[in-house]
Amino acid sequence: MTTAVLMPTVKVTPKPIDIPSFSLLGKKALVTGGSRGIGRACALALASAGADVAVASTLAGADSASDVCRMIRDMGRRSEFYPFDVAARGDVETTCARLKSTFKEVDILVNNAGITRDRTFRKMDRGAWDEVISINLSSVFDVTRAFIDDMVARGWGRVINISSIVGRIGNADPIWLAAARNVFFGVFGFEWEGHSRA
Repeated sequence: MTTAVLMPTVKVTPKPIDIPSFSLLGKKALVTGGSRGIGRACALALASAGADVAVASTLAGADSASDVCRMIRDMGRRSEFYPFDVAARGDVETTCARLKSTFKEVDILVNNAGITRDRTFRKMDRGAWDEVISINLSSVFDVTRAFIDDMVARGWGRVINISSIVGRIGNADPIWLAAARNVFFGVFGFEWEGHSRA
């Protein structure tokens, strides 16, 4: 025999979330991995706040990146697609130099490009390790280096590194993701504090 238990109901009134409004008019942003997912959302959010946005992706994401650029232009903002491989240092240097020449300065850099190879530590090989570390970690150094000095010289700039909860709590499978993303919490973010003036 089953006995039904009546649970009391509680009325929950959601509290309104106070989201500050701000304008990025006159600012220029670069979003790596901007063709889809979080990068796409970042690019569109920056544009909706008034920023012009350069969208970076590999050639494989060219169609999607071009769609993002079109959506940004439809908002009345400037947007260009810059295809390059963030894991190839020469490609990063060439493309960032071209971006500085055509898009001019970058005020906001979103390092979002990343990949994962879901295998346990025992099943991974050095090639896959190097690929993930190059894209998820070394690229952050290389791309940021291309723009940070100009940000400091202007007295204004923002570098946003998209990471993962795996970098904080770890995970059995993507050990390389945890390794690459954990460095964000331990190294990046503090050195330039104090250089930027509101």
